[in-house]
Amino acid sequence: MCCCAKARKDGDVTIEGPENRIRNINRILLEFVNEESKIGLREVPCIEMIEKVLLASNKGEVPKRDIIQIYKSTEQVNQNSIKNFMIQDFFFVDTSRQKYDFNKIVLFNLLYSGGKEIEKANFLFNVIENTSSSAVHNHSQKLLNTLENLTYISCIVVGEIINSVRRFQTDTEDSEFQELLSLYSTNANMLREFGNHIASIFLFPSSEDRQYLMRPDFIKKMEESAYLLIKPHEIRKKYTEYVWQNKARALLPSKLMRRTTHGIRENGEESKNPSEINDSIRQSARGTLRKQFSGQNQKQQYSRQISEAQLQNSANQQKQLRQDKMDKYLPLQSPYNYSNNDNLDKSSDISMAVYRYEDKSAQDSMSSPTNRQNKNKNNNAFQKQNYNQQYQQQQQQQLQKSQQNINKYFDQPALVQQNFSNQFTDKGHSPLLSPATAKLGSEVDIERDMKQRLKSLKLQGPSNRESSETQTSLLSTTNLRKYQNVQMYLKEMFGEQFVNMVAEMMEPFDAKKQSTLQMKLSDLRNSTKLEFPEYNAYPYHIREVFEYYNAILHKEDLLEFSKGKLFRDNIINVYLKILEKINLVRQSQYNYQRATTRNSVDIYSQNTSQTPQKILYFNTYFSRKLNNEAYVKDCLNMLQNFFKFDQVILPFFIDEEDDQRALIVSVKVANFQVDLYDRERDEDNHDISDTVLHLMDLSSRIQDVEFNEDQIDGGVEGVCVDREEDMLVAICYIAEQITFNKPVDLETFNVNLERQRILDVFLSLLQFK
Repeated sequence: MCCCAKARKDGDVTIEGPENRIRNINRILLEFVNEESKIGLREVPCIEMIEKVLLASNKGEVPKRDIIQIYKSTEQVNQNSIKNFMIQDFFFVDTSRQKYDFNKIVLFNLLYSGGKEIEKANFLFNVIENTSSSAVHNHSQKLLNTLENLTYISCIVVGEIINSVRRFQTDTEDSEFQELLSLYSTNANMLREFGNHIASIFLFPSSEDRQYLMRPDFIKKMEESAYLLIKPHEIRKKYTEYVWQNKARALLPSKLMRRTTHGIRENGEESKNPSEINDSIRQSARGTLRKQFSGQNQKQQYSRQISEAQLQNSANQQKQLRQDKMDKYLPLQSPYNYSNNDNLDKSSDISMAVYRYEDKSAQDSMSSPTNRQNKNKNNNAFQKQNYNQQYQQQQQQQLQKSQQNINKYFDQPALVQQNFSNQFTDKGHSPLLSPATAKLGSEVDIERDMKQRLKSLKLQGPSNRESSETQTSLLSTTNLRKYQNVQMYLKEMFGEQFVNMVAEMMEPFDAKKQSTLQMKLSDLRNSTKLEFPEYNAYPYHIREVFEYYNAILHKEDLLEFSKGKLFRDNIINVYLKILEKINLVRQSQYNYQRATTRNSVDIYSQNTSQTPQKILYFNTYFSRKLNNEAYVKDCLNMLQNFFKFDQVILPFFIDEEDDQRALIVSVKVANFQVDLYDRERDEDNHDISDTVLHLMDLSSRIQDVEFNEDQIDGGVEGVCVDREEDMLVAICYIAEQITFNKPVDLETFNVNLERQRILDVFLSLLQFK
């Protein structure tokens, strides 16, 4: 009764306009609210559900079995109702229906799970922000895609569920419901137009104001709109008004729609927004309703294909024209020049405003210095464009060769991989994951862009150790004038507190630090749970650490670890994540000094101990996946750049009823030196060496690198600890020594002291402000 009363209360908020033409609009919209109220997720905190989905995700995809298990294990959820949602084609990555789209599942939980509205608003900002500027840009593709998906879930998905059970009994109600549903789903472009429309009303009401929102501004706009964007019945109300007011255009096929006013600027120039162009030629794949209301014959379909080809050609020409303008009026070092960079937010109004700027003084005289400078810039831009085209062709050939090697691997009879796709680029990107972990789809673009910007700085070309995704920090050093020194640069990228913590980790863990640790432990025991700082304001890399830390480590884990009683791999995985970011800090410092200091390369080469290594950190899950044919595809994705790293760290964790074991393997890629660090034991019944050999063999075949197992210089280092619980400490210690370019000295290794030092790192993060 309570749920029904609440549903009716929400359903009473009707719209103006359509109710005069659809007499039963209140009854129809009430059914939408009633269907949503059955799910039962309102009692479950939104962040809790998203964390579960995050843990199960991999490169923007979530296996179907994991989603089923997540919702089955949540007692409050109505299984029949949630099943009606989760079987919709919209939520799946492809037609195989075996993997869900991470972003769409996250938005579903954002709409229908419980929790504070301000927390949801903060998380929505994480989804749609531009990671390079930490802001939400008007007309950006991230923003428009998110608004489109929120609308689709609350309108079309719920509508199809109601339609599948034939909820309406009378012919009048059913026909009116079908009419509304056809307006919802017939034309895909209406969703994009509505996304622009609702963004212009609630987020960017004035074109004279700045066309981007930082986090505080975004939260304020959400509060002013009563958090409408995360309330499904409010989105549905606005969308119903919009489609009814544009009824004639909504029923047109997608390809015949007239260009919207959002594509025209005040000066009459058509917008070169790629998101608008791409969506104008997009196929409308809107589930079963598209088939029900299409009614188009083959001749119409053929004409649409021709129209689509014409639009695609037009889109390419407009995109090239826009890039030519950017190359002409923007310096290459500008952060708003997205030349040859597939950034989703490159169509933001900031970049549009910058590239339209022209230097009037250059028109005063053909012989003026400014005019000569512009002429040189144009020549350089033309040369750079030719270089880019040649380099793109080379990189495309290399990528195709790599894909062919992967396909050859899957064609082997020993592994039946017929169900796997031949495409190994990311289908989606998790907002909570670092770009470094979603690297495969953008590897070529990152490396290409880095080489171009290095060339503009007249620096020595990147060596093998500087040509991968962990060097993304170098891309930010092209606009160095705003940083007074390397400390200011690192502070902006990682935050002052994290940089200071890295410096403190290199100092001895003396008696004073041990005393401070005891005070931190006392506070931890008196708390009810781990109290994390408000980390949404931190730079992206540090937010990723906190989100991962918060998701898999708990108060009891740290207390058990402090007593030496914990045997779980979550300690290893979180600590390796922290070390990965520490390595990125060291890489960023190296890149900054190399780009700004004359002869800095020679200085570093004289002292190799100060030159940070480029390290690939795997977690304990990787070795398990590597030996499981169901996950071979994911492993191959992660191994495509294996030989571009200086060193690889691979931990193993075995927790079985009759066997518990933890160890770590270090691979020096240049000379194939493999060091295995394991507790001294009488017998070994695991083929660790075979797993490492298999890993290197796969990597060499993918990257077309000559490799023979005879080239491996292998060795086993015994760790003098008595228990596997102590081996967790040794693994963290070894990985940290490698990260800081320090020798692994197992003779002086003090397990109790190192345990305290590692624990201090975990607790220090909780004290960030």
